[in-house]
Amino acid sequence: MFDSCYYTTQLLSKCQSLIYDLADIFHFCISNSLFLPFYTILPVMRKISYIIFKNAIKKCIKTVGTKPYLHAHSNYIILYRRKNIKYNLENIFYFRRNFMLTAGIITEYNPFHNGHRYQIEQTRSELDCSHIISVMSGNFLQRGLPAVCNKFMRAEMAVASGVDAVFELPVVYATASAKDFAYAGVDLLNKLNTVDYLVFGAECDDLALLESVAEILIDEPASFSACLKKNLSEGMSYPSARADAIKSCCPAGADLLKEPNNILAVEYLSALKKTHSSIKPYVIKRISTGYNSNDITGSICSASAIRHLLQETCPTHITESDALFKTFYQVLPTASADLLKTDYLHTYPIFEDHLTSILQYCLIMQNDAPDTVDMTEELYNKLKKTKLLQSYAAIAESLKSKDLTQTRINRALLHFILDIRKNTMSMYKESGWNHYGHILALNQSGSDVIRQIKRNSDLPVFTKPADGIRFLSDTGRLLFEQDIKATRLYNAAVYAVYKTELPDDFTARLPVRS
Repeated sequence: MFDSCYYTTQLLSKCQSLIYDLADIFHFCISNSLFLPFYTILPVMRKISYIIFKNAIKKCIKTVGTKPYLHAHSNYIILYRRKNIKYNLENIFYFRRNFMLTAGIITEYNPFHNGHRYQIEQTRSELDCSHIISVMSGNFLQRGLPAVCNKFMRAEMAVASGVDAVFELPVVYATASAKDFAYAGVDLLNKLNTVDYLVFGAECDDLALLESVAEILIDEPASFSACLKKNLSEGMSYPSARADAIKSCCPAGADLLKEPNNILAVEYLSALKKTHSSIKPYVIKRISTGYNSNDITGSICSASAIRHLLQETCPTHITESDALFKTFYQVLPTASADLLKTDYLHTYPIFEDHLTSILQYCLIMQNDAPDTVDMTEELYNKLKKTKLLQSYAAIAESLKSKDLTQTRINRALLHFILDIRKNTMSMYKESGWNHYGHILALNQSGSDVIRQIKRNSDLPVFTKPADGIRFLSDTGRLLFEQDIKATRLYNAAVYAVYKTELPDDFTARLPVRS
């Protein structure tokens, strides 16, 4: 297409992933025709395809008037007319933008611990990315339980430990199945139009194997479907039936779906393929203890172990509290430990039993709930017959059955008290899943990536709901109202336990860390 003076094979291999802003290209074409007749500068700004890149070059050729020669860098490109021209970059007028390579992480941070910090550090070192953004669950989580501490505190922990900006995953998706949780997170990252990599942790770091299993789940070959149908007819829970059916198509992946992070990894890969995303997946192997392990031995443990420790610690026993704080500084980044120590027994910990009175109220006042997400008719009939005067956890335990996992039951109960219905859930999905990007926290570096996101995003992005809500569609408003109600319900539970008034989505101070 054009002759090249200093063109490298490295640039050729990266043509499809270079980032350009066409408006700036044309701006400089016009400016250079007036002030710099030999140069045209193409600043690095926005991801486009190689075809659009070629068309942009053709436009530049037309504007400059002759076929240009090219000098390429990762941050800028210089087009010029004469092959033998000598130039000094310091003396050339150019519009240079810092190259942004952004990684996205879909997470819960319940709470943010050293394992999460390890993932952030590995992401920066292995991908050499300039920014990391997180899509994080709010006050209620994918396992159908409340977060141990509120979303604003968890978001502040994240930005204090290396994440540049935290977006909230809407509550209807944050509390959904692994499939919908992953799809919604990927959809939100896609629509920000700024993310280059999706980074996730998994027990298996064989990306090819994970992708093979994802392909099976997308294509559903005959042998897989037959085995799945047979397993379900025999009363197996869906996750167990699906994991067993994988063997018929991919023996190497037989045990893959027995681990929770592998399940999410496969769902992320499926979502990337289904949405034809340009975001590249990158897996980091989990280190130290397993996802559900309660062991605390070194500096890295599972979030489950931290929550278990909080639940087992007697709040009135000073010695136990001192030991708890000591463990905080062992397994959490200092910023996370400081926040947890300061707010201990003021705003957290919150567990499912703190929702008992809310669940009891819903059971007394609501006679029918056939349309609740994750609630089957059989489960609801069983729920109505359950003894009312017992704890939330005891009620959930009493509903156990062979064909439903405890997590599925927990989600059904949570959706029951949050009033998340099947018909509204279908409406949100059919209308495009995500309708906004609500920022919970950011650091100073995050301000740069947020400016980039606001320029490129397909969605309204806001830090102040009072300002952002007026840009939402009717469906977007309904979706955001579910987040508002969920926050108020969580805050009511905190007040009932600790008599502390937490700010809601409209009054919360945006955490900004240096």
